[in-house]
Amino acid sequence: MEIDDLHEGASVLCRNGPGESTEGALRWFAQLDAKNAEVSLTRMIGPSASGSYAFSRFTVLQPASEVVALDRLQLFQPIEEDELFGLTIADEHSASDLQLEMRFHIRTNVDIEVGCTLNSGAAIRNFTTNRAIAAGRWHAVRVALPRDQAAPWISSERFGMYFQIGLSCGETRLSKIDAQWNDGHSLMIENARSSTFLMTEGAQADITNCYFGLACSGPFQRVPTMLARTRTQRFVEKSYFSGTAPGMAGNLPGAFEIRPRNSEALGRVQFQSIKLRPYRPHLYSPATGTVGCAYDVTAARDVPAIVVEQTPQSMMIVVPDSVDGHIYRVHWLVHDFE
Repeated sequence: MEIDDLHEGASVLCRNGPGESTEGALRWFAQLDAKNAEVSLTRMIGPSASGSYAFSRFTVLQPASEVVALDRLQLFQPIEEDELFGLTIADEHSASDLQLEMRFHIRTNVDIEVGCTLNSGAAIRNFTTNRAIAAGRWHAVRVALPRDQAAPWISSERFGMYFQIGLSCGETRLSKIDAQWNDGHSLMIENARSSTFLMTEGAQADITNCYFGLACSGPFQRVPTMLARTRTQRFVEKSYFSGTAPGMAGNLPGAFEIRPRNSEALGRVQFQSIKLRPYRPHLYSPATGTVGCAYDVTAARDVPAIVVEQTPQSMMIVVPDSVDGHIYRVHWLVHDFE
C-alpha cells in the first residue's frame, strides 16, 4: 500500500453516490454510497502487519443516517486480465482442483464482520464470505476458493475480476449463499453487524497486504515495491518524484524539458510502461503547480501547455506561444480513472 502516486499520503474525502469511486494507494478504490455519510481514505506510513510499512485507512467522519438497500462502503481493486493468466488456463480434469486465495490484513477500532468477495468483471458471478474482526489488533484474513467453472473471467474492459473488501452494506447487497460461486453481485453474507462500521462516528479500518492468486500455505508476504510500481504504472504514471503529489509548487527538478526550435516548442514523453487503458493527461507548472501550464524558465513565468497526441507508449506536449531560445519545463500525470 506504499505507492500513492495521486495523493502521496494526503487524506481524501471519498466520493459519495451510486457508481462513484475514489482511487487510493496501489490502485485500490474506495466506494461509498450512503445517505449523509462522510468517509476519508488515507495512505498511512508506519509499521503494520507482517513487515509491511504502509496501509490504507478508512475513517468515518460523519456516520450514515441509515444503511439500506444498495448502500455500501468497500475497498476494491480491479484485477486486469494479464494478472489472471495461468488461473484461467486449466483443462476439464484440473480446473476444479485449482485452489485460489484472497488474503489481506485488517485492523479496526470497532467489532465488525468484513465481507470478502471476488466478483467477475461483468458483475454476473461472485464468491462471498465473511470474517469476524475484533477491534484493536491486526487480523490475517485468508479465504481459499476454487476457480469458477460457470462463467468466463475476462471482460471487455480488460478487467477480469474485482477483489472487494466490504465494511458495510445494505440488505440488497447481502447474500445467504456463503463461500460458493453463485450468480449475482453481493458484498457480504447476512449478519447482524452489516451496517455497524458506516454508522459509527470515528470508526477506523486499516487494510494492507492484499493478495489474490494461487493459494499459498506460507506466511503473508508483502509485494515487492518495484513489482507493485511496475503494475501500477500500466495505469498511473507521473513525472514527479515519489513522495511529491501532482500539482505541488516548487518542484522544478525532474520536470520534462522542452527547447523550442523554429518557433515550435514540442516534446514527446516516453512512458515507463505501456498504458493498458485510455488515459487522461494532466499538465502542471513545476514552479506554481498551476494546471494546464508549463514554466518558462528563461522568463520566469507560467505559459499555457497542451497535449496534442496520445498513444499507449507516449504523448506529445506543446507550448503554443513559445519563444526561440527559451527553456520550458512541465510536470505531467496520466491515469485512467477520474
